[in-house]
Amino acid sequence: MKEIIQIDDTLFRIPIPLPFPLRWLYAYAIKGNNGWTIIDTGLNREETHQVWQRFLLAQKSDWSEIEQIILTHYHPDHYGAAGWLQEKSGAPVFISKIDHKTANLFWHAEEEDMGRLMKHFYLQHGMPVSLAEKMISHMHEFISWVTPKPEVTFIEQDDTI
Repeated sequence: MKEIIQIDDTLFRIPIPLPFPLRWLYAYAIKGNNGWTIIDTGLNREETHQVWQRFLLAQKSDWSEIEQIILTHYHPDHYGAAGWLQEKSGAPVFISKIDHKTANLFWHAEEEDMGRLMKHFYLQHGMPVSLAEKMISHMHEFISWVTPKPEVTFIEQDDTI
């Protein structure tokens, strides 16, 4: 297990374990005047929950002290535990409109099956059929890691957070 790194008095780098070759996501926590700002969350998995619980305990903080959650983009390792953290803390979740739309398309589509669309896309671009077939199950594997879906507030270009 990698250790949390305190960068300065208010900034912490928090390694979140991942169950695939990337191995780690680095999330960040910034202590502000009104509580913690979390930047990216990790996947919604028990290992991620334990990391966030240990971090808050080490800081003598609790869930209510999370002021806001900022997602840099829709990838599941950045977006995944946002809904869970929001449920625990009540904090608003911020993301860009385009990334929110893409997250919904990839992880919460009700009319489209993104795995089949991705398979078709990769076949059109020369991926071997044997690999493209795996896209369907690969995409579905992520759904539990990004659920529940957070309620979001949009970040606009030039916004100050």
